[in-house]
Amino acid sequence: MSHPWRGQFNIDFLAHLVMMAVWLWWTTKNRALAPLTGVFAIMGGALFSFAYLLVRSFGGDQSVRHLLLGRHHDSSGASS
Repeated sequence: MSHPWRGQFNIDFLAHLVMMAVWLWWTTKNRALAPLTGVFAIMGGALFSFAYLLVRSFGGDQSVRHLLLGRHHDSSGASS
């Protein structure tokens, strides 16, 4: 007999993986690699996502804004 919370956990975990994949797809600079990062985020889960974020956080521009917005980051610094 399965626990009643198991279904909720699975749905929440799937939602997390899908949102992470969509965010990675949206922020990836190279449009050819964007679908691959999304697929790897779903298939690799936290193992891929945390490694990706670690590498990106030590990348060129050290701002959190650039990390979160990716290719949509406005380098002029103007806020909307």
